[in-house]
Amino acid sequence: MSHFAFQFHDFNAWANEQIFNRLKELPKDVYHQEVQSVFPSISGV
Repeated sequence: MSHFAFQFHDFNAWANEQIFNRLKELPKDVYHQEVQSVFPSISGV
C-alpha cells in the first residue's frame, strides 16, 4: 500500500473512534429517539 493509503486508514480509524466516543456520551433516550430524517434514529443508522 502507498503511504497515502496508510495515512487515510489511520485518519479513518481516528475519525471512527471520535464518533463512537461521542455516541457513548449520549443518553440512551437520545440514542434511540425517533427523528424526521433519512434514518429513523441515531441507533438506526
